[in-house]
Amino acid sequence: MQESIYLESDRLILRRLKESDFPRLIRLATNKEIAANTLNIPYPYTQFNAIMRMSYITQGYNEKSRFVFAIALKETDEFIGEISLHIKEVGIAECAYWLGEDYWFRGFTTEALKSIMSFGFNKIHLDQIFASCRATNGSSIRVLEKASFKYVKSAGKINYYKMMKDEFSSI
Repeated sequence: MQESIYLESDRLILRRLKESDFPRLIRLATNKEIAANTLNIPYPYTQFNAIMRMSYITQGYNEKSRFVFAIALKETDEFIGEISLHIKEVGIAECAYWLGEDYWFRGFTTEALKSIMSFGFNKIHLDQIFASCRATNGSSIRVLEKASFKYVKSAGKINYYKMMKDEFSSI
């Protein structure tokens, strides 16, 4: 396994998921609203799901095909959610995220998103990061807009947003 990537912001650290995070991961991810708004969070979320998640994360890091970070509070290293970049083609990645309900509406997701955007554009040299969310998910729409993502289109019930490297450098 390659060396872990560690990102830091004012209130958060973005780091690799650890086995010691599993109890909080299971507790926070076992939420019907989170499962309804993410592609790969089942309800209920179990120990088996956490073990499979760890394998998925490790494989992605090793292949450099996806970079999944645990979002943790800087003061306590307490796991509160995840954020990731999934490489789709050379220079382009999709960003995905979720945050435990206890931590909603505090700006944590926007802060984590800005950190991972910096990593994507400045460390792995992406040209574009895109994200999608349900058109009914007002909170996720606000997160993307606060991070200066631009609305691209709607397809059915999904909205698509993007950020280009040259736009990010001017934020």
